[in-house]
Amino acid sequence: MSSKNRSMSSLGSDEAAEDFIATTDLTKYDLSGFRLMRFEIEPKTTMPRKISCCGRTGR
Repeated sequence: MSSKNRSMSSLGSDEAAEDFIATTDLTKYDLSGFRLMRFEIEPKTTMPRKISCCGRTGR
């Protein structure tokens, strides 16, 4: 049986997550189920315009 059987606790803030990473032995956790998450820091302000085959612009 694997010794990596601890479950991750919920971390309520960036500070809590940073502290957890800095002070915890992560080899005791099974992190194989984690997936990469992508997100935007700031929302896009404008949408790019599409150009049609006739040279007209539109949304």
